[in-house]
Amino acid sequence: MSKKYPNIVPAGDKTQSLGTSEKRWAEVHAGKIEGENFAGRLAEIIDSLATKTALAEVEGKIGTASAPLYFTLDTPFAASGKRAIKTPNILWLNINGKGHKLTSALTFDVDMAANWDLKATPWSKHTSYTAGDYVTSTDEQGIYCYKATTTGTTSATLTPEWPQEVGKTVNDGEVVWECCTNPANPVNRAGKDFYLYAIYSTADVVPKFTFSANSTVPEGYDADTTRKICGFHCLCADVGTIDGHALTGYVAGDILPASVWDLYHRPKSEPESMVYDRFSDAWLDIYGDSWDGKKLVSVYGGVWADGASEKKWHGEASLEQLMRQGKRLPWRYEFQMAARGSNEGTNIKGSADPNTTGGHVDTAERRMISDIGLEDCCGVLWQWGNDLGFAGGNGWTDSVYNSAVDDKKYGQTYGSLFRLLFGAIWSDGASCGSRSAYCARVSSSVDADCGCRGASEPLHRQTL
Repeated sequence: MSKKYPNIVPAGDKTQSLGTSEKRWAEVHAGKIEGENFAGRLAEIIDSLATKTALAEVEGKIGTASAPLYFTLDTPFAASGKRAIKTPNILWLNINGKGHKLTSALTFDVDMAANWDLKATPWSKHTSYTAGDYVTSTDEQGIYCYKATTTGTTSATLTPEWPQEVGKTVNDGEVVWECCTNPANPVNRAGKDFYLYAIYSTADVVPKFTFSANSTVPEGYDADTTRKICGFHCLCADVGTIDGHALTGYVAGDILPASVWDLYHRPKSEPESMVYDRFSDAWLDIYGDSWDGKKLVSVYGGVWADGASEKKWHGEASLEQLMRQGKRLPWRYEFQMAARGSNEGTNIKGSADPNTTGGHVDTAERRMISDIGLEDCCGVLWQWGNDLGFAGGNGWTDSVYNSAVDDKKYGQTYGSLFRLLFGAIWSDGASCGSRSAYCARVSSSVDADCGCRGASEPLHRQTL
């Protein structure tokens, strides 16, 4: 019998009991009452009812998961080691109107080409390829991969001279190959965001998954067959060895554990290039913010949006723009906690404005990175905060207006409105650190040494 039934064991010596591991009531005692045929039939009925109940429960959940935008899970998606993403143990979600389920955790390695949407395989001679296929010239972790732009058969005798520049092409028999970056190689992941998509299943209700560098749909798929459910950011530069640091030994292209988000565990804002600080329950931009012409962005190698950038910024303008994007400036306690693990008492190597964001070292050649992955917190630029201070006076002042930034006045302050700054600048040496604060600049100050970093509330509050 496949099913184990509840045992009923009365007090006493258990002789002829109504249920022990040797004498199950449904199989033994029913046989004594009505014969072995009855016992077997009764067991089949119980098996059938149990199966139908379980099936009904699953079908009910699948029906619920078919509701538009449905997504529920038992634990968040998470980094597994430095180069893999682990799914929840239980995941129910809707993909294009159909409920899908996952009932055991899966782990996907970002170094494996088969886990990416490009599905690049090592190139072969005299082989048929279809337009849209990807190959690597050597192994699946080559720096470059190559996309077939035509359908046909490769040369039977010649090996292509593979181009080493994105966009360049090479002829190979009937196939034309175009050079692309290969995301399975960590060099190509450094300082970038990537996504995990669930793929619609036509055969059953268990989705498949694929990584992609595309933020809309994976290569070779469309919006009807996929759903973006998870994302992460990869470290921009080697951390090296830092005693006691959470990221010691991490290298460029590794997954930042605190950057992993899903449709439940994520910021209210767009989640790209942010990390989560569990102590303050806030998401913060990994990099000092840059202006891309439309919005403030957290990107590796960006130009700090400060008082000397092409578009100039002060505290008021920084706050207002971030608010338009669903973010804000961080509170001091958020910055203080998220910056822990950064260099303390040192500034950036060279003691000068770096202009760009991320990947820097201090005067002791130590990487300027916090335990959760924030770059350039201490000893690079002062960074505007949400905290305000006040100074009395006997007249109106322009502490919230500066003609270098504002096209008109939006009122004045009676006395001066000061906005707190964090972290200290490139020349402050021993004064730099996660608790450093500047308390004497009005919010409309436009200075080359004042930039910003966005923060966001979590979509769902977490508990420690």
